Amino acid sequence: MIKVCGVTFANGVNYGSEMQLYALRTAIDRITVEGEPCEYHLVFSVQDYVRYHNALKREFAKFIKNVLRRPFARFEKKWLVYAPAKKPQDLPALNRYYDAFVCGSDVIWNPDFNNKLEHYYLGFAEKYAFSYAASFGKQKLSDSEIEFARKRLSRLSAISVREKSGALLVQEKLGIPAVMMPDPVLLLNREEWEKTASPAKPKEKYALIYSTAPQLPGFKIMNELAAQTGCKVKTVKWVMGVAQKIKQGVFRFEAPEEWLELIRDAEYVFTNSFHATVFSVIFHKKVFAIVEGKKTDGYNVRIYDFMEDVGLGDRILSSMPETLDLSEPDFARADRVMEAWREQGTTYLKNNLEAAYREKQALEQKLRKQPEKDCQ
Repeated sequence: MIKVCGVTFANGVNYGSEMQLYALRTAIDRITVEGEPCEYHLVFSVQDYVRYHNALKREFAKFIKNVLRRPFARFEKKWLVYAPAKKPQDLPALNRYYDAFVCGSDVIWNPDFNNKLEHYYLGFAEKYAFSYAASFGKQKLSDSEIEFARKRLSRLSAISVREKSGALLVQEKLGIPAVMMPDPVLLLNREEWEKTASPAKPKEKYALIYSTAPQLPGFKIMNELAAQTGCKVKTVKWVMGVAQKIKQGVFRFEAPEEWLELIRDAEYVFTNSFHATVFSVIFHKKVFAIVEGKKTDGYNVRIYDFMEDVGLGDRILSSMPETLDLSEPDFARADRVMEAWREQGTTYLKNNLEAAYREKQALEQKLRKQPEKDCQ
């Protein structure tokens, strides 16, 4: 068996991040190398609250996150297996248990989020180490950030990033070879995601609104557009503010599999979320991606690139249209493109796991010869 250990942001309260964790684990677990199965375990990253200098605020932040994480923790318990490491000091010992280490996806290389923690660059790994669709989450780094990343990423045997801008950054600024790989959620097909979602409920037509920031002007656009569909409008309760929850008597949040179900069973989806947009295309929904600001803005780039690549650029809206196109999009091109991405990503993973296997075999052979040498 080839044991693989993954490192990424693994204790968040973000639906897209949660689906990435599940997808990468599933994709690696179904790969075999020389007849040996692969098994993926995840390092559960401990949230760092260093930005809260006030002890009371720090403890309050931990309490709130623990409450919010309950539905995510249940999903993780069902689908994920964790490595035996609870703190940074435990990480070096993992080299005794695992044959390969992979970091990614998510914005694990963004210095604004990772607090420059070494393990997000696999600094502790002594075995074969590579990245899968890791992200900087920004298009520019300072000189000191570039030097920090260069020293650490140069240790990796292979680097793949999630965005085109990330590939250019690694190649041109860091001087290290890198390729772009699809987001992990694209490693699984529609049928696999349908099984992951909660079971379907009695059929009803509805328009789903999922905004990552309800306070933005785009949220108002989503509501106005959803009303034009003539369908019942549903809003993911996760995005409601505390005051709204108290007013409406809503004291729970959708679990990750329920969020996936809401997208899968919707007639229309209005969202500013990259992952909600991707799943809407996977499930062949009448999706409208609502973006704000310039196309070159970090978050917008991902949505624009994805939708244009799959031939659905006309479903991106930045303002209220005169008329809303309620017709069914043609998903033929999208399906072909996503299938090609799925093959590309799976091949990259398999090639790296095969390289890890060869390294494992070479090490075992060396150890077998060592006693003979010692006896001479």
